[in-house]
Amino acid sequence: CSSDLFITKFGTYGHDAGISLILSPTDTFCPSSQPIKVQLQNFGTKELDFVNIGWSVNGKIQTPTKWTGKLKFDSSTSISLGNFLFVNPTDTIRIWTSNPNGFLDSFPGNDSAISVVYVSTLPAATAGPDTTLCYNQTYTMQGAGGITYLWTPAKYLSNDTIANPKAVVPNTQLSKLYVSNKFGCRDSAKVVLTVRPKLQVKIDTVPKGCIGSTITMSASGTGGDN
Repeated sequence: CSSDLFITKFGTYGHDAGISLILSPTDTFCPSSQPIKVQLQNFGTKELDFVNIGWSVNGKIQTPTKWTGKLKFDSSTSISLGNFLFVNPTDTIRIWTSNPNGFLDSFPGNDSAISVVYVSTLPAATAGPDTTLCYNQTYTMQGAGGITYLWTPAKYLSNDTIANPKAVVPNTQLSKLYVSNKFGCRDSAKVVLTVRPKLQVKIDTVPKGCIGSTITMSASGTGGDN
């Protein structure tokens, strides 16, 4: 007869802390300052009282944090490390722990976490060229650059949430257009619509004359176009 024998040694790690998850930032966002949040986990059998947490963005080391508290075995907690201004299209975040409870980490393999985040480019809003209009003239606004639109003020527009609403403005007006892309990133642009005064015509006094004689009629106007 024969038999098989297996001997396995299960090791335990007394002082072992690590970053189990990068909580923020995630996904794609607009160029902005974002909070850096992580999930710290105690992988060791000893209670975790303090640990150093370092982090970098695109290889550039940032100000480290020393966490203190009480974290039992296999427990985790979320920690805020600060904020970072993200402007590049792609950024690599690396976060790691060191010296749990002042000891060398028993198992360095689970110390760090890496996340790649993506930053959307801003939309390029345009509201069209500054334009001079006649009084009571209908004008088509010339917005572009986004997938959502919002014009202000909206009072004289046919629709303030489309790129090209119809406008009839009674006097000179500054309009502002806000556009957004699919990630909610916003940009704005301005346009000035200058309105000529309303044309007013006055017939001057008609001179008297005899039947068959020639007389000169006259009128004068103000406002409008020359």
